[in-house]
Amino acid sequence: MLFTRHLFVGLGALGFLQTGALAQTIQATYSSPNIDRWMYPFNSSPGAEASISVFAALNETGFDDRDAQFLLGWTTSGEIPMGRGARGYRVVSATVRTFVSAGDRWTYDNTSDSVRTAYLATDPAYLPDADAGAPVELWAVGYRGGFSLTTFNENSGYANVAPFPPQEGVRNCYSAIVDVVGNVTDVSRQVEFRFDATPFAVGQISSLTPGSIVPEGAEVAFTLNTNDAAMQAYVARSLSSGRLQFMISTLSPASGGPGGGTGTPTYPAFYTKENALSSALGYEPKLELVVQLVDPGDYNGDGGVDGDDIIAYFADWDAAAPGADFNFDGGVDGDDVIGFFAEWDNG
Repeated sequence: MLFTRHLFVGLGALGFLQTGALAQTIQATYSSPNIDRWMYPFNSSPGAEASISVFAALNETGFDDRDAQFLLGWTTSGEIPMGRGARGYRVVSATVRTFVSAGDRWTYDNTSDSVRTAYLATDPAYLPDADAGAPVELWAVGYRGGFSLTTFNENSGYANVAPFPPQEGVRNCYSAIVDVVGNVTDVSRQVEFRFDATPFAVGQISSLTPGSIVPEGAEVAFTLNTNDAAMQAYVARSLSSGRLQFMISTLSPASGGPGGGTGTPTYPAFYTKENALSSALGYEPKLELVVQLVDPGDYNGDGGVDGDDIIAYFADWDAAAPGADFNFDGGVDGDDVIGFFAEWDNG
Protein backbone atom coordinates (compact mmCIF):
# COMPACT_ATOMS: atom_id res chain seq x y z
CA MET A 1 0.00 0.00 0.00
CA LEU A 2 1.34 3.44 -0.89
CA PHE A 3 1.12 5.89 2.02
CA THR A 4 1.29 9.61 1.37
CA ARG A 5 1.03 12.56 3.67
CA HIS A 6 -1.58 14.20 1.44
CA LEU A 7 -4.02 11.31 1.81
CA PHE A 8 -4.10 11.70 5.59
CA VAL A 9 -4.18 15.46 5.52
CA GLY A 10 -7.40 15.04 3.58
CA LEU A 11 -8.79 12.57 6.11
CA GLY A 12 -8.06 15.00 8.92
CA ALA A 13 -9.75 17.83 7.05
CA LEU A 14 -12.87 15.69 6.55
CA GLY A 15 -13.24 15.30 10.30
CA PHE A 16 -11.84 11.77 10.61
CA LEU A 17 -10.81 12.20 14.22
CA GLN A 18 -11.34 11.21 17.81
CA THR A 19 -10.59 12.90 21.10
CA GLY A 20 -8.71 11.85 24.19
CA ALA A 21 -8.07 13.05 27.71
CA LEU A 22 -5.51 15.75 28.35
CA ALA A 23 -2.00 14.44 28.99
CA GLN A 24 -1.08 14.28 32.67
CA THR A 25 1.88 16.51 33.55
CA ILE A 26 4.21 15.56 36.39
CA GLN A 27 6.74 17.90 37.98
CA ALA A 28 9.46 15.99 39.81
CA THR A 29 12.34 17.70 41.64
CA TYR A 30 15.09 15.57 43.14
CA SER A 31 17.24 17.41 45.68
CA SER A 32 19.85 14.63 45.77
CA PRO A 33 20.79 11.72 43.50
CA ASN A 34 20.49 8.04 44.36
CA ILE A 35 23.80 7.44 42.60
CA ASP A 36 26.83 9.71 42.25
CA ARG A 37 29.86 7.69 41.33
CA TRP A 38 33.36 8.52 40.10
CA MET A 39 34.01 6.49 36.97
CA TYR A 40 37.80 6.63 37.15
CA PRO A 41 40.12 3.62 36.90
CA PHE A 42 42.01 4.45 40.10
CA ASN A 43 38.99 5.21 42.26
CA SER A 44 39.49 3.28 45.51
CA SER A 45 36.19 4.30 47.16
CA PRO A 46 33.39 3.94 44.59
CA GLY A 47 30.22 5.73 45.62
CA ALA A 48 31.77 7.27 48.73
CA GLU A 49 33.66 10.26 47.28
CA ALA A 50 33.15 13.70 48.83
CA SER A 51 34.17 15.37 45.57
CA ILE A 52 34.32 14.11 42.00
CA SER A 53 36.65 15.56 39.38
CA VAL A 54 36.30 15.18 35.62
CA PHE A 55 39.24 15.39 33.25
CA ALA A 56 40.80 13.98 30.12
CA ALA A 57 43.94 11.96 29.43
CA LEU A 58 44.68 12.85 25.82
CA ASN A 59 47.08 10.76 23.75
CA GLU A 60 47.86 8.55 26.75
CA THR A 61 48.13 4.84 25.93
CA GLY A 62 45.95 2.73 28.22
CA PHE A 63 43.62 5.61 29.17
CA ASP A 64 40.32 6.70 27.67
CA ASP A 65 40.37 10.29 26.39
CA ARG A 66 37.51 11.09 28.79
CA ASP A 67 39.42 9.58 31.68
CA ALA A 68 37.57 10.66 34.84
CA GLN A 69 33.78 10.75 34.45
CA PHE A 70 30.92 11.55 36.85
CA LEU A 71 27.91 9.20 36.91
CA LEU A 72 24.63 10.58 38.25
CA GLY A 73 21.47 8.55 38.71
CA TRP A 74 17.98 8.99 40.09
CA THR A 75 15.24 6.48 40.91
CA THR A 76 12.13 7.99 39.33
CA SER A 77 9.52 5.28 39.89
CA GLY A 78 8.13 6.92 43.03
CA GLU A 79 7.05 10.05 41.17
CA ILE A 80 6.70 8.93 37.55
CA PRO A 81 4.82 5.72 36.65
CA MET A 82 6.92 2.98 35.08
CA GLY A 83 6.24 0.73 32.13
CA ARG A 84 4.75 3.12 29.58
CA GLY A 85 7.44 2.50 26.97
CA ALA A 86 9.42 4.86 24.74
CA ARG A 87 6.27 6.55 23.41
CA GLY A 88 4.53 6.95 26.76
CA TYR A 89 6.40 10.02 28.03
CA ARG A 90 7.19 13.46 26.70
CA VAL A 91 9.90 15.55 28.35
CA VAL A 92 8.71 19.14 28.70
CA SER A 93 11.88 20.23 30.50
CA ALA A 94 14.84 18.58 32.19
CA THR A 95 17.77 20.17 34.01
CA VAL A 96 20.64 18.64 35.97
CA ARG A 97 22.38 20.95 38.45
CA THR A 98 25.81 20.40 39.98
CA PHE A 99 27.98 22.54 42.26
CA VAL A 100 31.71 23.19 42.02
CA SER A 101 33.73 21.83 44.94
CA ALA A 102 37.17 23.13 43.94
CA GLY A 103 37.31 26.75 42.84
CA ASP A 104 39.64 29.06 40.99
CA ARG A 105 41.32 26.40 38.89
CA TRP A 106 39.40 25.95 35.61
CA THR A 107 38.10 28.22 32.89
CA TYR A 108 34.40 28.42 32.02
CA ASP A 109 33.56 27.47 28.43
CA ASN A 110 29.83 27.46 27.64
CA THR A 111 29.98 26.11 24.08
CA SER A 112 30.81 22.82 22.41
CA ASP A 113 34.26 22.46 20.83
CA SER A 114 35.24 20.43 17.80
CA VAL A 115 37.10 17.26 18.71
CA ARG A 116 39.91 18.61 16.52
CA THR A 117 40.75 21.18 19.23
CA ALA A 118 41.90 18.24 21.39
CA TYR A 119 44.36 16.92 18.77
CA LEU A 120 48.08 17.48 19.12
CA ALA A 121 49.08 20.90 17.79
CA THR A 122 51.38 19.12 15.30
CA ASP A 123 48.45 17.14 13.83
CA PRO A 124 47.53 18.43 10.33
CA ALA A 125 43.84 18.26 11.36
CA TYR A 126 44.37 20.22 14.59
CA LEU A 127 41.99 23.15 15.02
CA PRO A 128 42.88 25.93 17.47
CA ASP A 129 40.15 26.48 20.03
CA ALA A 130 38.35 29.76 19.38
CA ASP A 131 37.61 30.30 23.07
CA ALA A 132 39.31 29.60 26.37
CA GLY A 133 38.74 26.38 28.28
CA ALA A 134 36.92 23.18 27.41
CA PRO A 135 33.20 22.59 28.04
CA VAL A 136 31.83 20.29 30.72
CA GLU A 137 29.19 18.12 29.06
CA LEU A 138 26.22 15.93 29.99
CA TRP A 139 25.82 12.65 28.10
CA ALA A 140 23.69 9.56 27.92
CA VAL A 141 25.12 6.51 29.69
CA GLY A 142 26.17 3.30 27.96
CA TYR A 143 26.93 0.00 29.68
CA ARG A 144 29.07 -3.08 29.12
CA GLY A 145 30.40 -6.00 31.13
CA GLY A 146 26.93 -7.43 31.64
CA PHE A 147 25.58 -4.27 33.29
CA SER A 148 22.55 -2.20 32.34
CA LEU A 149 20.62 0.84 33.54
CA THR A 150 18.80 -1.21 36.16
CA THR A 151 21.84 -3.11 37.46
CA PHE A 152 24.73 -0.62 37.60
CA ASN A 153 24.97 0.93 41.07
CA GLU A 154 27.36 3.13 43.05
CA ASN A 155 29.54 0.24 44.16
CA SER A 156 29.50 -1.74 40.91
CA GLY A 157 32.90 -2.53 39.47
CA TYR A 158 34.63 -0.02 37.23
CA ALA A 159 35.60 -2.79 34.80
CA ASN A 160 35.60 -6.58 34.57
CA VAL A 161 39.37 -6.68 34.06
CA ALA A 162 42.36 -6.21 36.33
CA PRO A 163 43.15 -2.51 37.01
CA PHE A 164 46.81 -2.84 36.03
CA PRO A 165 48.03 -2.24 33.49
CA PRO A 166 45.31 0.32 32.67
CA GLN A 167 43.26 -0.47 29.58
CA GLU A 168 41.13 1.56 27.21
CA GLY A 169 37.48 0.90 26.43
CA VAL A 170 36.80 -1.40 29.37
CA ARG A 171 34.79 0.76 31.82
CA ASN A 172 31.42 -0.76 32.64
CA CYS A 173 29.53 2.48 32.10
CA TYR A 174 30.57 5.46 30.06
CA SER A 175 29.65 8.75 28.39
CA ALA A 176 27.68 7.95 25.27
CA ILE A 177 25.58 9.26 22.43
CA VAL A 178 22.39 7.40 21.63
CA ASP A 179 20.02 7.47 18.66
CA VAL A 180 16.22 7.22 18.65
CA VAL A 181 16.43 3.46 18.16
CA GLY A 182 18.59 3.11 21.29
CA ASN A 183 21.91 2.36 19.58
CA VAL A 184 24.74 3.54 21.83
CA THR A 185 28.19 4.88 20.90
CA ASP A 186 30.92 5.27 23.52
CA VAL A 187 32.46 8.77 23.30
CA SER A 188 35.17 8.09 25.89
CA ARG A 189 37.79 7.67 23.13
CA GLN A 190 36.45 10.12 20.57
CA VAL A 191 39.81 11.89 20.22
CA GLU A 192 41.58 8.64 19.49
CA PHE A 193 38.90 7.61 16.99
CA ARG A 194 38.58 11.17 15.65
CA PHE A 195 34.84 11.85 15.58
CA ASP A 196 32.65 14.70 16.76
CA ALA A 197 29.71 14.02 19.06
CA THR A 198 26.90 16.16 20.44
CA PRO A 199 26.14 15.90 24.18
CA PHE A 200 22.69 16.22 25.69
CA ALA A 201 23.80 19.53 27.22
CA VAL A 202 26.80 21.78 27.85
CA GLY A 203 27.20 23.08 31.40
CA GLN A 204 26.10 26.69 31.86
CA ILE A 205 27.04 29.01 34.74
CA SER A 206 24.60 31.91 34.71
CA SER A 207 26.65 33.94 37.18
CA LEU A 208 29.77 34.03 34.98
CA THR A 209 30.86 35.21 31.58
CA PRO A 210 32.70 32.69 29.37
CA GLY A 211 36.45 32.75 29.93
CA SER A 212 36.09 33.43 33.67
CA ILE A 213 37.80 31.32 36.31
CA VAL A 214 35.11 29.31 38.10
CA PRO A 215 34.76 29.85 41.87
CA GLU A 216 33.91 27.22 44.48
CA GLY A 217 30.16 26.78 44.96
CA ALA A 218 29.25 27.89 41.43
CA GLU A 219 26.16 26.16 40.05
CA VAL A 220 26.64 24.40 36.73
CA ALA A 221 23.30 23.73 35.00
CA PHE A 222 22.78 21.23 32.19
CA THR A 223 19.47 21.90 30.44
CA LEU A 224 18.48 19.24 27.94
CA ASN A 225 17.20 20.12 24.47
CA THR A 226 13.58 18.93 24.36
CA ASN A 227 13.59 19.08 20.54
CA ASP A 228 16.14 16.24 20.44
CA ALA A 229 14.21 13.09 19.49
CA ALA A 230 17.05 10.83 20.66
CA MET A 231 17.05 12.50 24.09
CA GLN A 232 13.29 12.13 24.33
CA ALA A 233 13.54 8.41 23.54
CA TYR A 234 16.46 7.91 25.97
CA VAL A 235 14.67 9.60 28.86
CA ALA A 236 11.37 7.87 28.07
CA ARG A 237 12.96 4.42 28.06
CA SER A 238 14.71 5.27 31.32
CA LEU A 239 11.52 6.49 33.00
CA SER A 240 9.75 3.36 31.82
CA SER A 241 12.45 1.38 33.66
CA GLY A 242 12.16 3.57 36.78
CA ARG A 243 15.73 4.91 36.65
CA LEU A 244 17.40 7.81 34.87
CA GLN A 245 21.19 8.17 34.60
CA PHE A 246 23.50 10.71 33.01
CA MET A 247 27.27 11.06 32.75
CA ILE A 248 29.29 14.28 33.06
CA SER A 249 32.68 14.41 31.38
CA THR A 250 35.08 16.77 29.62
CA LEU A 251 38.01 16.85 27.25
CA SER A 252 39.81 19.28 29.55
CA PRO A 253 43.15 17.54 30.19
CA ALA A 254 44.38 16.70 33.68
CA SER A 255 46.96 19.47 33.45
CA GLY A 256 48.24 21.79 30.78
CA GLY A 257 47.87 21.04 27.09
CA PRO A 258 47.24 17.88 25.12
CA GLY A 259 48.58 14.78 26.79
CA GLY A 260 47.58 15.64 30.34
CA GLY A 261 50.08 14.90 33.06
CA THR A 262 50.71 16.06 36.60
CA GLY A 263 50.82 19.51 38.10
CA THR A 264 48.31 22.10 39.29
CA PRO A 265 44.75 20.91 38.52
CA THR A 266 43.04 22.83 35.74
CA TYR A 267 39.85 20.77 35.53
CA PRO A 268 36.43 20.80 37.26
CA ALA A 269 35.39 19.01 40.45
CA PHE A 270 31.90 18.73 41.93
CA TYR A 271 30.25 18.16 45.29
CA THR A 272 28.61 14.78 45.91
CA LYS A 273 25.76 13.81 48.22
CA GLU A 274 28.36 12.22 50.54
CA ASN A 275 30.12 15.53 51.16
CA ALA A 276 29.34 16.85 54.67
CA LEU A 277 28.88 20.37 53.26
CA SER A 278 26.45 19.33 50.52
CA SER A 279 23.30 18.94 52.60
CA ALA A 280 24.10 22.02 54.69
CA LEU A 281 24.66 24.23 51.64
CA GLY A 282 22.27 22.56 49.20
CA TYR A 283 25.13 21.44 46.96
CA GLU A 284 23.98 17.89 46.21
CA PRO A 285 23.52 17.24 42.47
CA LYS A 286 19.88 17.87 41.53
CA LEU A 287 17.43 16.89 38.83
CA GLU A 288 14.36 18.87 37.76
CA LEU A 289 11.91 17.14 35.44
CA VAL A 290 8.62 18.15 33.89
CA VAL A 291 7.17 15.15 32.06
CA GLN A 292 3.86 14.46 30.36
CA LEU A 293 2.34 11.00 30.42
CA VAL A 294 1.10 10.81 26.86
CA ASP A 295 -0.98 8.56 24.68
CA PRO A 296 1.35 7.41 21.88
CA GLY A 297 -1.40 8.31 19.41
CA ASP A 298 -1.24 11.95 20.53
CA TYR A 299 1.64 12.61 18.15
CA ASN A 300 1.58 16.41 18.35
CA GLY A 301 1.31 16.42 22.15
CA ASP A 302 -1.73 18.68 22.40
CA GLY A 303 -3.58 16.38 24.78
CA GLY A 304 -6.02 14.91 22.27
CA VAL A 305 -5.94 12.13 19.72
CA ASP A 306 -7.42 13.52 16.51
CA GLY A 307 -6.83 14.40 12.89
CA ASP A 308 -4.17 16.95 13.79
CA ASP A 309 -1.99 14.07 15.00
CA ILE A 310 -2.36 12.36 11.63
CA ILE A 311 -1.34 15.54 9.84
CA ALA A 312 1.66 16.05 12.16
CA TYR A 313 2.74 12.43 11.90
CA PHE A 314 2.66 12.33 8.11
CA ALA A 315 4.49 15.63 7.84
CA ASP A 316 7.35 13.93 9.70
CA TRP A 317 6.87 10.59 7.92
CA ASP A 318 6.98 12.25 4.50
CA ALA A 319 10.25 13.97 5.51
CA ALA A 320 11.63 10.73 7.04
CA ALA A 321 12.15 12.65 10.30
CA PRO A 322 13.58 10.59 13.20
CA GLY A 323 10.39 11.04 15.23
CA ALA A 324 8.40 9.23 12.55
CA ASP A 325 10.32 6.02 13.24
CA PHE A 326 7.36 4.93 15.33
CA ASN A 327 8.53 1.38 15.98
CA PHE A 328 12.14 2.45 16.61
CA ASP A 329 13.60 -0.02 14.12
CA GLY A 330 15.94 2.49 12.49
CA GLY A 331 13.87 3.21 9.38
CA VAL A 332 10.82 5.26 8.41
CA ASP A 333 8.48 3.08 6.38
CA GLY A 334 5.03 1.52 6.17
CA ASP A 335 5.52 -0.46 9.37
CA ASP A 336 5.71 2.82 11.26
CA VAL A 337 2.43 3.95 9.72
CA ILE A 338 0.79 0.73 10.89
CA GLY A 339 2.25 1.19 14.37
CA PHE A 340 1.13 4.81 14.55
CA PHE A 341 -2.44 4.03 13.49
CA ALA A 342 -2.68 1.15 15.94
CA GLU A 343 -1.89 3.60 18.75
CA TRP A 344 -4.03 6.38 17.25
CA ASP A 345 -7.00 4.03 17.00
CA ASN A 346 -6.56 3.07 20.66
CA GLY A 347 -6.52 6.72 21.68
